[in-house]
Amino acid sequence: MSVRQLLPLVLAGALCTGEGALPWSTAAAQSGEEAGVSTDLAGAVEMARRALAIGRADVAVSIARQILAQAPGDPGAHMILAAALTRSGAPDQAVPVAKRGFRLAGSKEARFEGAYLTAEALAAAGRPWAAKLWLRRADLYAPTRDHEAVLSYAYRSVSAQSRLGIAVSLFGGPSDNVNGGSLHDTFWFYGIPIPITQAIPGQVYGVSTQLSYGLSPRTRAVLVWSHREVVLGDRARAMDPSARASDYRQDQLSLGLDHVWQDGKGRFAVLTSGSIGRRWNGGEVGADILRGSVELRRGLSEDWVVAGRLLLEAVDIPGDAVADSLTGRVSVSASHRADWLGALTAEAGTVRVESDAAGIAWRGPALALSWRPPVRSESFGLTVDLEAERRDYWRTPSFDADKWLSMAVTAELPSLEVMGFNPTVTLSAARTWSDVVVRDTEEIGISFGISSQF
Repeated sequence: MSVRQLLPLVLAGALCTGEGALPWSTAAAQSGEEAGVSTDLAGAVEMARRALAIGRADVAVSIARQILAQAPGDPGAHMILAAALTRSGAPDQAVPVAKRGFRLAGSKEARFEGAYLTAEALAAAGRPWAAKLWLRRADLYAPTRDHEAVLSYAYRSVSAQSRLGIAVSLFGGPSDNVNGGSLHDTFWFYGIPIPITQAIPGQVYGVSTQLSYGLSPRTRAVLVWSHREVVLGDRARAMDPSARASDYRQDQLSLGLDHVWQDGKGRFAVLTSGSIGRRWNGGEVGADILRGSVELRRGLSEDWVVAGRLLLEAVDIPGDAVADSLTGRVSVSASHRADWLGALTAEAGTVRVESDAAGIAWRGPALALSWRPPVRSESFGLTVDLEAERRDYWRTPSFDADKWLSMAVTAELPSLEVMGFNPTVTLSAARTWSDVVVRDTEEIGISFGISSQF
């Protein structure tokens, strides 16, 4: 049996699923009268295909076994048998058959089909992690975007069967300010020069891992760990001979709980989140962080969504109570999607940071804009993010308010995608204009990352 003959059945099964079901058909075996039929190999393959298509998996199993008795190395017969065994309630038997069909397959489409049917059998056998691995393997041989879309849908369906979820992202690239330093190297105090930390360039790379567990369909516990390393070059050492890359190593670990409530029509939702975490700088405890948020989201139509959000964050600095802070952010946003515009989200709000430290406490308005333009390409995607804040450090009223502006442009490259992982390139820049030279900073960097499209 050719791939082109069986593939429509596989894809049809992927689209015929209900809530909590797999994206493939699982028709039970049916009993009925049997009749002997004489035919050649091609006719037998066609009979097996038709039996599978009309839900007679038991008949397809019988015919496929007879085909393999005559042609044990036929990949198409292995795939028919694997699909029929899975649909007749014997996925454990189907797994080795599907794997053998994959190994025997000679074309890209046939290998896609073999990997997909292996994933199907593994998922039906209650092995979702192995099924997801084979779905990613099938992506290596997906001949069209439609096949990739089927894989994405299948991956989400399998993921929904498991309470445990894992997400990993990698990043790395150059930055001209790896230490969060100032554009200046000296602070002049009444004519007296005082050295300050100056921005130094280097390479940044790291990993972020998220482990989640579904306590209920609406509630998940989330554990997040991120690690960042810095590499300093000759230019950085010339600017600051005492600088050590290990001083700028950063780790953060947090444990949180997310809950979503949604009305029956799916037009109104309440999203709540809370977490507690710790950050390490250079191997030393830098801060303990307690964060909580609530968001109200309302869908006005298929193309319009409005939301309101409240975020509270308490930061405790060990050994320096003066630097402790409590940040509150209140914002409203509107999101719109249109063919000519793409996807656009605009947000406006206010921020207030309470602290006994004059250089930490501030208040002011905040604006944000996120835009995904309608790029007419299957091999390229683009996202633009802009943010701006006016920071009034009210404990030092003799200085004008700081102005902070951030921009990030992220390019997605699905044409270079491998096993469901898309490479991304992000150009980011941030600038703070301040009368206090310690806070007068600029950061420009390029980050190369990997993200999953599943």
